[in-house]
Amino acid sequence: MQRNLTLSRTFSNDVRFNTTLLPVRRNRQPRSIFNRTRTGRSTSRKRTARTSRPVIPINVDNTMSSNTLSIENKQIHQESSRYDESEMKRDLSPLSQVESTNDSISECSKVIVSQRRLSLPLIKNEIRECTVCLLDQPIIEYEERYSDQCEHSQRTICNTCVYNNIKFLLENLTNNNNNNIHCLEPNCKSIFYYNTIRYIISLKDNLQLFERYDQQITHEHLEKIQEFVWCAYNECGSGSQIQ
Repeated sequence: MQRNLTLSRTFSNDVRFNTTLLPVRRNRQPRSIFNRTRTGRSTSRKRTARTSRPVIPINVDNTMSSNTLSIENKQIHQESSRYDESEMKRDLSPLSQVESTNDSISECSKVIVSQRRLSLPLIKNEIRECTVCLLDQPIIEYEERYSDQCEHSQRTICNTCVYNNIKFLLENLTNNNNNNIHCLEPNCKSIFYYNTIRYIISLKDNLQLFERYDQQITHEHLEKIQEFVWCAYNECGSGSQIQ
C-alpha cells in the first residue's frame, strides 16, 4: 500500500513537472479553401490562399453597351455627312472653279513645254555658218525672210549681224532723203521699211534705239508737208501746221 502511494506521488510529481513546460507551437501552413461551383455539366474550381496581406481583386469591364455603340455610330455618320457637304460646297464655289481652271492651264502648259523640249534638240543639232561673223550659229538664227520682197531663197547672215548692221545705220542717220535700209543678203536689194526695222530692233529689246528711229521717221514725214512749220527755237522740236 505504501509502495503504491509512492508511485502515485512520483507520478503526480512528474505530471506537475510536465505541466510547467510551455507547449511547442508549430508553424502551420495556410489551408487551402476549395470552392466548387457547378453550372450545368461544367465544373470550375477556384483556389485561394490566405496571406498576411489581403488581395483585392480588380475587375475590368471590357464590354461596351449597345447604347454606347449606337451613339458612336451616329457621331461617325454625322461627321462623314458634314465632310461630304463641305466638299460639295467647295466644288460649287467660284474659288474651286478658278482652281480647276488653273489646274487645266498648268496641265496644258506642261504639255506645251514637253513638246518644245522634244523639238529643241532637233533645232540645236542643225547649225549654219554666218557669212559675216564666220561663226557656226544654230539654225534658229536664220529664220524666214524679214521681208516679202527679199529675193534670196535662204538666209546666210545671222540675226545678230543683221541687228548690229541696222543699229549702226540708225545711229548714223542723216536728214537726207536717201536713208533707205536694204537687206544684207547678197544679190538682194529689197528695202526694209518701218515694220521690218521695228521687228529687227525688237530682237534685242533696244527701246532707246527704236524711239530714236521713230522720231527720225516722224521728222522726215513732217518735213515733206509744206504747211508744217517748225518752232524757231532749235531745242524745242515741235511745230504746227498752217492752213
